[in-house]
Amino acid sequence: MSEEARSHLSRIFRVLSTPERIRGLELIKEGRSLEEISRLVRMSRTGFQRVLDDFQSLELVEPAGHRSYRRLSTKGEKILDLVKDFEEKLEPIGREVVLEKFRNVIFDSRLTKEDILKIIEEVRK
Repeated sequence: MSEEARSHLSRIFRVLSTPERIRGLELIKEGRSLEEISRLVRMSRTGFQRVLDDFQSLELVEPAGHRSYRRLSTKGEKILDLVKDFEEKLEPIGREVVLEKFRNVIFDSRLTKEDILKIIEEVRK
């Protein structure tokens, strides 16, 4: 990967560095207004405008007619698809890590069967 590509990828990661930012991109895809998005991600309109400026600087979004709306660019669609693919690939890994930690706790402790069943019930909630 070239230095330029690494730099660009790093900027994308920074722009998508919080759950609110990723959710904002998802809401843009859903066609929500910028006012509605800022409310749903619990950011001020000004704060979300800064996020939107970041999205636009990376060409992830583009105008969608009215100034209160944006749509994902082709690049933005691809990035959001990658984020979703990443989530799907991480989910099984996360479960495996939790199960391994759980096994270690169980085998290293002197928990009774009843205690273990209670913990399992709590985890399922």
